[in-house]
Amino acid sequence: MALMNMVSSNINQWMVLVAMLPIVFGASRTEWTPIEFDEYQKNEILLTLVQSVLWMPMLAKMRFLWYEALALFLLWLTQFVFSELREEVTGVYLVWGGAEALKLAAPRRFRGTAFDIFPRLIVKHW
Repeated sequence: MALMNMVSSNINQWMVLVAMLPIVFGASRTEWTPIEFDEYQKNEILLTLVQSVLWMPMLAKMRFLWYEALALFLLWLTQFVFSELREEVTGVYLVWGGAEALKLAAPRRFRGTAFDIFPRLIVKHW
């Protein structure tokens, strides 16, 4: 249930945030102009997107293990305490997300994942 709430909140946040930023920015300037991001803002957006790349396969496998939670906490703590390491942390998220996606793509790994469970639920409740 907690994972479903997190996913729902994340999707809503991204949809509303992405849709509302240009509208609010344009309304505040009384003209429609592009939003210019500096390097720090671009890195923060990239970090957030790469975290989503990691979360997708982690959620799809329908299991969240204690050592994954610990690793995520340590990555968050590292980028929080040592902000100069944000680019390195972004790389770790990207590599870890890629590894999780590759593991999930292996044919024997589909059993018990969202890709296995969801179609059966649709057929059962359709």
